[in-house]
This record gives sequence, C-alpha cells and structure tokens, in this order.
Amino acid sequence: MQNFEDPSLIAAIEAASADGTTLPIQVDARRTVLTEVFFDSNPRWFQPFAVMLAIAAGVASIGLSQNSAATVIGAMIIAPLGSPIVSLGGAIALGWTREILRMLGFIVLGALAVIAVGYVIGLFLPTAMPTDQLLARTDPDLRDLGVAILAGAAGAYARTRKELSSVLVGVAIAVALVPPLCAVGLLLEDGRPLLAQGALLLFAANLVGITLAVSVVMLVVGYAPRPRMPRSRLGQVLAIVLIVGTIVVATPLYESYVLLSSRAVRLATVNRAVVSVLGPGSSVVVQGVYLTGDGVEVDIAKGGAQFDAAGLTQRLMMALGSDTPVTVKTQ
Repeated sequence: MQNFEDPSLIAAIEAASADGTTLPIQVDARRTVLTEVFFDSNPRWFQPFAVMLAIAAGVASIGLSQNSAATVIGAMIIAPLGSPIVSLGGAIALGWTREILRMLGFIVLGALAVIAVGYVIGLFLPTAMPTDQLLARTDPDLRDLGVAILAGAAGAYARTRKELSSVLVGVAIAVALVPPLCAVGLLLEDGRPLLAQGALLLFAANLVGITLAVSVVMLVVGYAPRPRMPRSRLGQVLAIVLIVGTIVVATPLYESYVLLSSRAVRLATVNRAVVSVLGPGSSVVVQGVYLTGDGVEVDIAKGGAQFDAAGLTQRLMMALGSDTPVTVKTQ
C-alpha cells in the first residue's frame, strides 16, 4: 500500500505544539489534539478510510432505498468522511497550504466515490423512487447550515477534551455527510437531477458549516496561533474564501427557508379559518389541509353533520385573498 503520509506534517504539528503565540496549553496536550485532528499523520490511514467509506456508502444507499431511518443512521456513524473535513478546518486555522489542498482533494475524491457507489447500487434496486428518506435530503434550508455549524463546533471542541469523546457519535448523527451523497447517486440513476441537486446542496452546507466551525474553535481554544493567521496573506485569503463559500451556500438555503416559512404561515391561516367556520364542538372531521401550488385544498369527511362547503370556501378566500384558488372536497 502506498504511504500517503506527508513527511512535513509531523514536523508541522510539533512546531505548532510548541508555538508560544498560542494560548498557554500544555505542549503534549496540543500535540495529541493536533495529531488526532490531522488524522493523516498516521501513515496507514488511507486503506481503512477507503474501506469504511465504501461500506458506509453501501449501507446508506440501501437504507435510503429501503426507507429505513435506522440503517441510514448506522451509515452516518461508520462513515469516516468527517475526518478530512475536520482536518481541512484545522489546516485553514493554522494556514497549512499543503494540508488544505490535500484534504480538499480527498474530500472531493471521497464525495465522488460515494456518489458513484450510490449510482451503481441504484442500478440494482427497485425503481420505486424516491422514498421519504431520500426526499428528506433533497430540500435543505438555512436550519441545516445552522446544525452543521453547531455540530461542527461541538465535534471540534470535543476533540480538544478527552472526556467529551462520546460526543463525536452524536455529531456524526447530527451532520449527515455520506447519506446526501448517496442520495445524489441514487437520484441521478433514477433520472431526477433536480432532486439530486438539492441533496448535493445539503452536503455542501454540511461541508462549509463544519469547516467554518472547526476553524473558529481551533483559533478560540488556542490550538492554532491566532496572532499569526490574521497577519499572513494566506490566512486572509483563506478566511475570505471560507466566508464567501459560506455565503454562496447560505443564499439558496435562505431562499428555501423563506419559502418554507411562507407556506407555514399560509397553512396556519387556513387551519384557523377552517376551525372558525366549523365552530367548537363540530362533528365535521377535517381529513387534511394542503397547499397545492398557489392554491389550497381542504378535505372534509362530512358524515351525517351539516356542513357549509360554500361558506368555508368563501371564508378561506377572504383570509387568503380572492386570487387564491380554494378547493373544498367532501366525502
């Protein structure tokens, strides 16, 4: 097996560990944390990384096709793709150009490999797509970026505290990296590129969120030389790139969040109007209230009760606007 270790990485870790510009942290403690963050300092890391990534991709792809949340969660736990992303955040904080490029390369190659696994597995799966588990990863919004940032910060901080090592499992579950990429492959194979684009956006949100959080935490807790990074041209460029990347990813997520909020407000308005028309203690059963494009649909199980469908339609049009199509169905 080829040795993918960068000979200069160990020396760089040693230098950063003894750097007097950081906060007063024990040299041994800093060395231990940095060695764990930059997991590729182990010369035998690549083979287990590749094997576990392939297995996690297979498990996630099958779990998504089965609509099995438990299987997908299992894939999240065993997937190792978070390690190079944490290394990327640490390398940005330290301004290590070569490690940044290496980790970016491995993240891109790993992501493409996972998408390929999902695509190939999709060739042998039933065509009843997409499942709820797949759809859940195709419509991210701003909240997903928030989860990635907070979970990434928790994971980075846990790596600096040995007693918090159990937190890392929760971080792996909170921030899904492999399942969205598997969803991309499965959806592309199924001929649904727009849905695949949404799943890819979710992965991008997790990627930039974790990277940003790790970089900030490494600087704040003193495992990266804070005074050095802002003065260097490289540090400034990297900070700008990371911030711009976060904004680029956050823009469509914000638009999705605004649309979701608008739909939630409309749905609440419709429900209030339905309750107002039916009155308290009504025996009329509302089967469902749905938003259909620009319109609204209300399904009523009338039974033996008296029900004024025209009155409900009129009330909904008054609440939502006369230009809103309203359909009231009774059974």
